[in-house]
Amino acid sequence: MSKNMNRYCLFVILFAFLIQATLVGQECIQDDTLYDSDSDLMNVFYEVDVKSEEELTNDMLQELEENPVDLNECSVEELSNVPMITSTIAQRIIERRNKMRFTKLKELLEIEGITKESYSIIRRFVKIIRSKKHPESSLIILNRVYKEIEKKAGYLNGAYLGSSLKMLNRFRLVYESETEKSRSILNRTEIGGQIEKDPGEVKFTNYSTFYCSMSFSRIPFNVIVGDYGIRASQGLVLWDGIDFSNFSDAKIFENRNGEGMRPHRSTDENMFFRGVSTNIDLKYINAQFFYSFKKLNATVDTTGIILNIDNSGLFRTKSELGKYHSASEKVMGYRTCEYILPGLRLGQTGYVASYSNQLLLKNGTTRQGIYMHGYDFSFTKGKACIFAEVAMDVNRKRASIFGILYNPEPSITMSILSRKYPSCFESIYGNFFTMRDSYKEDEEGVYCAIGLKLFKNTSIYSYYDQFKLKNYHEYTIFTGCGNRFLFKIESKISDNLTCYLRFTRKNSPELIETFDSYGRTMKILSERAQNNIKLVSYLNSSSDLQLMTSAEIINVFYDKRNNESGAILSQEVKWLIKEFLSIRFRVSGFETDSYDSRLYDWEEDSPGVYTSKFVYGQGIKWFLLMNFSVLKKYYFSLKYTQMIKGGVKYIGSGLDRIEGNEKSAIYLQLKIDL
Repeated sequence: MSKNMNRYCLFVILFAFLIQATLVGQECIQDDTLYDSDSDLMNVFYEVDVKSEEELTNDMLQELEENPVDLNECSVEELSNVPMITSTIAQRIIERRNKMRFTKLKELLEIEGITKESYSIIRRFVKIIRSKKHPESSLIILNRVYKEIEKKAGYLNGAYLGSSLKMLNRFRLVYESETEKSRSILNRTEIGGQIEKDPGEVKFTNYSTFYCSMSFSRIPFNVIVGDYGIRASQGLVLWDGIDFSNFSDAKIFENRNGEGMRPHRSTDENMFFRGVSTNIDLKYINAQFFYSFKKLNATVDTTGIILNIDNSGLFRTKSELGKYHSASEKVMGYRTCEYILPGLRLGQTGYVASYSNQLLLKNGTTRQGIYMHGYDFSFTKGKACIFAEVAMDVNRKRASIFGILYNPEPSITMSILSRKYPSCFESIYGNFFTMRDSYKEDEEGVYCAIGLKLFKNTSIYSYYDQFKLKNYHEYTIFTGCGNRFLFKIESKISDNLTCYLRFTRKNSPELIETFDSYGRTMKILSERAQNNIKLVSYLNSSSDLQLMTSAEIINVFYDKRNNESGAILSQEVKWLIKEFLSIRFRVSGFETDSYDSRLYDWEEDSPGVYTSKFVYGQGIKWFLLMNFSVLKKYYFSLKYTQMIKGGVKYIGSGLDRIEGNEKSAIYLQLKIDL
């Protein structure tokens, strides 16, 4: 594709933006009623700070929608997982419930801090269970297929042993007994499982999970048998998956408030346990105990030492298959919380893990087993929340997180967070606030943020994060300081038009590749600064049609090599043709100098499932997604996506190399909700 064609595509997108702007004067004025704000929900994903260099697929929205929180029975920790609900808002919901139980979801609007816009998102993930005279049951079956059209080098040369199909099969059965004069021992039973095959894999059961969750009606006791995950405090010791507190569209970093054990429903192949987990929930104390035994995918050397635990979840080649279930792990642990005063929680978390082989640790020593334990507290009173967690690993390395949240007025939110992670900190099942996904160690910093609602329809958000970290690259280790800054203004210009402008800047030292006087490749330390400016607008031109326009510019500055830049422009249309049929179409044009100035963007693969993909070079990409339902029980999704790059003879590298300048894929999903 030529430069002229690419510029023509960018011109078309800009022209569509101008059309969108002119429609503001013609837009239909909607009644002052509550509506689902799809733009606000998508905003949560557009603002994620993507740090991974791989494509990241996230289906947590789908999981939250399938498992809404009961307002009259949930805890502060469970409420804090819902998008747009902060720990202070969660505490206010609990206090309101203690005075008067909720009868309608709209009563959430009485809670200080919940606006009409945030309610339109929250309502999708909460529920109110009324007294049931008869038992109720539900069954969800989901089948998802992904197919890449072009053949990668790994399939052509036989290195990838399986087909290019990606398949997911999932089911979930829930049975709830009647609440009036119930004689049943079990109050709620949930059974679920899934089987997933990645592209290139031979077996359809390389990754399979199953769980049975039971809660008892006459005693405060829950149990999960099978696969489960645990979220504790800020995640230094235990945290499965990711959560919305890592998203900058949560505006201010939040107290994560891990809710403890929960069934493992996601496609994450690593951050879960397999065995039995129990929960005893008394008035002032909550205690959870768990046991796990599972096979690990690991690299084991000739002496039998586990060099590393593989987290890719891919078993396409003979080399990758050699890591499959090559070791095993046993884990025993606990999580306790004491609620001494209203709003005050004291917690303890710990576990002991043993392995079938000696495990190589980050400090170079080997052990047959490891342990971790931590202490945490959270205190929410009125307009303030203080929280902290301290954890110690098997090498007696201590990591800590401390934070303060303050809401002096409903229109003002302030946050400060301090963190310190020592060198060689071993946290295999932890997932916490950090600058990097690859190394959760050798980092310390202070993060400050503020959010202001200037006018009725205009808000600004800003944060500044100063950090110091140690970087590892092959045999080179260097320490450096850096910072990152965000400023965002969001405005609802009219009833149907919402815009936001975001500026981010990140400064950090990095190793860069250059050439010496003899033309040989060498790596040197260089200061790197990256600026991103993004403008997004959402226009509901009618009750059935929504337009989204997005433009982002990136500039990368170095002190020891040439600067780089890039841009991406996108136009999206979402059309609700009928109540049971909708389509979403997006076209994007992009141009960057190289991979280092790449840009990230989110795409919806199916309802509630989003994928973050990066683009670089020059080209266009587009997708068409169609969703339709039958009898409000059978939900179908079909998506086709394509990327065309200019000036290249192939896309990708190694076994993932595709000859030509086109890359396309098709997605199919069937969801049955009975």
